[in-house]
Amino acid sequence: MKRGNIRNGFIYPFTVMLVLLFFMTAIHLTNLLVIEKKYYADTKKFYFLQHLTYSGAAQSTKMIKEGFTGAFDIKDTYGTIHITIMPLSPDTKSVSMEMTLNKETKYYAYYEYSIAKQLISKWYEW
Repeated sequence: MKRGNIRNGFIYPFTVMLVLLFFMTAIHLTNLLVIEKKYYADTKKFYFLQHLTYSGAAQSTKMIKEGFTGAFDIKDTYGTIHITIMPLSPDTKSVSMEMTLNKETKYYAYYEYSIAKQLISKWYEW
């Protein structure tokens, strides 16, 4: 090998490009891993909030059938549910629920319950 070829430099730029390609691949894979972990955490939180919503709706309809009006709290293994039952008419009650997951995530639901039909209507979540 001649000295002239080394000075023109083929090995050094090739090595730099190869190292840059390796680092870009590593950064991309790390980013994918972080996104996947965040997705799984968000999915887990979503299902826990759905569990709290279902439990709150079941307990509140049970309390309406017993004739309860007012506010009460339910402690669950995944969080707390604050339920407020108010009469709209003699036949209809409105229910507001506030679900708190790990003291940070709040989720709200509202519905109206017809006592005569035993039917939930106007369900809103936010």
